[in-house]
Amino acid sequence: MPALSQGVLLAWRLAAEEATRTGQRCIERESLFIGLCYLDTWLRSRPSGGDSLPEDEQGLQALHAEAAAMAEPLWAMGLSPTRLCHAVHTALARGHYKYIKGAKIHRSAACKAAFQRAEALMAPSASEVHCLHLLGGIVEAPGTILTRVIEAYGVQVHTLHSKIIAAIGKLGSHSGPAKRQGLGVSHIIYMGANLPS
Repeated sequence: MPALSQGVLLAWRLAAEEATRTGQRCIERESLFIGLCYLDTWLRSRPSGGDSLPEDEQGLQALHAEAAAMAEPLWAMGLSPTRLCHAVHTALARGHYKYIKGAKIHRSAACKAAFQRAEALMAPSASEVHCLHLLGGIVEAPGTILTRVIEAYGVQVHTLHSKIIAAIGKLGSHSGPAKRQGLGVSHIIYMGANLPS
C-alpha cells in the first residue's frame, strides 16, 4: 500500500479546513481541489520549521518542489492555481453544517474515489501518492462545479487531464521518500477538522 506524500497530507488538511469553514458535511473533491491549489501559497506564507512543515531543509525543499510540480500543468494551460482556488471557493454553495470542537470530518464518496484514482495513476514502483497524482484523480472525474470553473477559463477538462497525465509521466517511479508507510490511501478514513492552522 503506497504512502501519502507530505504535500498530499497538507492539501488534505487544507481541504478539511475549507470544508469546515464553509459548513460542508464532508470533504468534497472541490475542497480537495482548493487544498491542492492553495498549497503553494500556504507554504510560502509559513516560516521555516513552522506549523506542519518538515524541520529539515531537504524535506522543506521537497515539499516546495512537490507543490511546484503539481502547479506546473495548471500554469502550462494558463490557469493560475490561486485564481482557480478562489473561483471554486466562490462557486461552492455555502453549507449549513456546524462542527463541534474536536469533531472529525470525513471524505465524501467522490473524494475517496479521487484518492483511489490517484493511486491508480502511480507508476508501479512509486513509493508515494504525490499531489500531481491526486490532481489527476480529481480532474479525471471533476463533477459539474470543477468542470464549469475550469472551462470558464477557456480550458477543456480532458485537455487539462492529458497535461496532468503527461506531467505524472515525468515524475518517474520515485515521487518522494517513503516516510509514512502507515498512512496508505485505503487505511485513512478521515481527517480531523480541528487541526492547528
